[in-house]
Amino acid sequence: MSELARIQALLDLGRDGEAAEAARAALATEPENAELLLLLSIALRTVDTDRCVAPAKRAVALRPGDPNALLVLSAAQACVGSLLDALRAAEAARSIIPDSPRPHMMRAAIVMANAMNVGRRAGRRYLVEARSDAQRALALAPNDPDVQVLLGEIADAAGDTAAARGHANRALAIDPAHPEALTLLGSAAEADGDIRSAGEMYLRGGRMGDDGAAESLMGVGERGPTRSEWNGYALAAVLWVIFCGIVAAQLGLGAAQLLFFAGAAAGVVYIWVLVPRQRRAALDNDAQQARRDLRDFGTDDG
Repeated sequence: MSELARIQALLDLGRDGEAAEAARAALATEPENAELLLLLSIALRTVDTDRCVAPAKRAVALRPGDPNALLVLSAAQACVGSLLDALRAAEAARSIIPDSPRPHMMRAAIVMANAMNVGRRAGRRYLVEARSDAQRALALAPNDPDVQVLLGEIADAAGDTAAARGHANRALAIDPAHPEALTLLGSAAEADGDIRSAGEMYLRGGRMGDDGAAESLMGVGERGPTRSEWNGYALAAVLWVIFCGIVAAQLGLGAAQLLFFAGAAAGVVYIWVLVPRQRRAALDNDAQQARRDLRDFGTDDG
């Protein structure tokens, strides 16, 4: 196996740190190898994002008309937030290979990212533009699940969870194990409040950190009151009944009976009405915390 093939295999396995080290070692003896530079840029996107642009720029300088080098540079620039430069590189690649879906997909992804950085009205306009680019890619590659996922992500960004779910399902019809499609289904389920399904999709799609964030989502909604919580509720009800009975005793037998039963009713109402309301509030807090855990995990490297 050649060194280029070995580095590519490491990237395919998600071992980006090892791929970056291998690419650096190979570049020590072949500093002008554009393919090695491009592989290094790809690896550095996750392990050292701030340094991923430089090797891609060197590769473009060595091969200025190479659309693949331009697309790798575009992706690197987008990773560091240089969206205008990324857009220019993607458009340069598109001018060279207009019949390939890749530059259209890259442009759509960049425009979608830009939509997140502007006001609501401008954001909607950018999302329409991103969808148009993605539709061009779909026309060129109708059986590419990545295009369906991209369209779903654009729909999700626009708040159209039904369309996002449809695109994710179409991607899964092509590739049943597509991780981004499963994650997109999880996002749609979470937006609809179906926390357990969201956790299952995130787990299947690989969005599970060491802290078990996906399992945390799957568990939300199943946990009932703990024993100590039930003890607290029961004690509160009993104390309320006793209090009502004492007050009633001071007012005479008839009033005592009336107030005693009123107190008992209040205890029942507390347990059967207020307790479920408190549990729903607790579950909402748990769900919000699990979502924060997942968002934090999503920003981690590798």
